[in-house]
Amino acid sequence: RGPKPVIGFGNILHKFLKPITSLEVQWIHEFGTIYGIFEGNRPILTVADPELIKSILVTDFHVFNDREGNPLFNSKAHPILGQNLEAMAGDEWRRVRTVLSPTFSASRMRKMFFQMRECVDSMVTELDTRVTTTSQSYTEVDIIDVFDRLSADIVTTCLYSFKLNPWADTSANQFVVNVTHVFTPSRLRLLLYTLLPKYMLTALGVKHPVRDSANEYFISMTRHMIAERKRNTSNNYNDFIDLAINAGNNNTEGYSQGTGDHNISATNGSDSVKKGIKRGDSYMSEDEALANSWIFLNTGCKVVSTALAFLVYELALHPNHQQRLYEEVKGCVGTGDKGIDFESISQMPFLEAVINESQRLHTISIRMRRTAVADYMLGDTGITIRKGDAVEIPVHGVHQYEHYYPNSNVFNPYRFMPHNKDKLVPNTYIPFSLGNRQCIAMRFVLLELKTTLIHLIMRYKFVTTVHTDRPLRLLSSIFHHSPQRLLLGLERRVAGN
Repeated sequence: RGPKPVIGFGNILHKFLKPITSLEVQWIHEFGTIYGIFEGNRPILTVADPELIKSILVTDFHVFNDREGNPLFNSKAHPILGQNLEAMAGDEWRRVRTVLSPTFSASRMRKMFFQMRECVDSMVTELDTRVTTTSQSYTEVDIIDVFDRLSADIVTTCLYSFKLNPWADTSANQFVVNVTHVFTPSRLRLLLYTLLPKYMLTALGVKHPVRDSANEYFISMTRHMIAERKRNTSNNYNDFIDLAINAGNNNTEGYSQGTGDHNISATNGSDSVKKGIKRGDSYMSEDEALANSWIFLNTGCKVVSTALAFLVYELALHPNHQQRLYEEVKGCVGTGDKGIDFESISQMPFLEAVINESQRLHTISIRMRRTAVADYMLGDTGITIRKGDAVEIPVHGVHQYEHYYPNSNVFNPYRFMPHNKDKLVPNTYIPFSLGNRQCIAMRFVLLELKTTLIHLIMRYKFVTTVHTDRPLRLLSSIFHHSPQRLLLGLERRVAGN
């Protein structure tokens, strides 16, 4: 049961010919919570049943520890980028996850909160130069450009301890330009990368769906930062780069994987020396650091920017929800220029509900895929998943399924308010996945969304203009849900309003 495939392409062409968000909603309502699709000639089982989702992602995680899917992150033919956490499986994934997890620890979240506030303040200063002070009027703003620059500033400040200074001029920021290239790859390259095996991609010289110049921009940036830190060891930044090269503080030991890449060493930068980072029983090679840096820089910018854009879009469309959020934030922050503190952020249930509902309605990552490492009986369905078979969870489809979320196309934050949470179907809200492979940066993303929204809602009203697309025009992508553009009006708030 499932959509009819096309010989040689499977159901891939469906995703190129029709908006993927509409397609996912159509499929789950037409075929139910278990159906099959084809990627080329490879069958993919789609599972949207809540209990089976829990089994795959949580209970029987050990059977579905291998993750693949999005070719942007899978990077199967790229000599460096394929070594990122998203593409790893088994022991390699556990090893690198152990090294990277402290990047987003609770103590670092507190430090990052103050850094985020500084970045948001810089954005507000910039917006204040653009937004008119005339009462009852607004200034139209390119929201995606603003949030791209903000998110780039936050990710580089918090994880890399350097200031991008994205507001220095209004011309295209090269960091943001290259992030945009990453998330808008050539459709032909994307099709080839999805359908062809690694050896054929290598023969064709297609290392990655994204143009080489954009990937090299981020690889070179991280290489440069690592080299600079090795030369200057006087400062302790306690960020991702320090985490990656902190060999001296972790009793660096020689280690060789036999892959030809070299592990980062703060004590010897020579390519002839293979040294590893030890963090407990873990290490990380330099290529692995470069690959994961690429993930952090790109998703930390574009995915967060997109989430913020959808958030303010819905608030502009629903002024009643916007006013309720303003009143909640004002009740915690007060009036004037008093800033929000770290503890108060968790005391705003409507803020959390607004973010959750926006993430549900505008799920950015359309599907997630897991590969079985052993034969597996799927609940009481009678279906046996063989070792090596792929299973996909249609996240966007689950979030838009009427049986789980009545009036699923309506923006209704009250679904996620504490008094309504017992009405939610467990395991059907999964924007960050579930279980051990839940997004490693989830707390960072949510903190950034909340910090930004709090500061903006206290200073401005979001309103639609004659140029606001309704509905939004989406980028053509088979993996991500993102608007082509978003023009909104910003209106300065007056006291008590």
